[in-house]
Amino acid sequence: MPGHWVGRSGRYDWRAGYWQAQRPGYRYVPDRWVQSPRGWVMRPGYWAR
Repeated sequence: MPGHWVGRSGRYDWRAGYWQAQRPGYRYVPDRWVQSPRGWVMRPGYWAR
């Protein structure tokens, strides 16, 4: 899992990545920034079939 920046209390902290075994029959969709009516928000990564 890749690392990423996390916004907290007006500053950003780095959250380190880590290793995770591949899940057979799934693909990993990484974290991503998406624009919403309330501004930019981080959508967490997930395993998709």
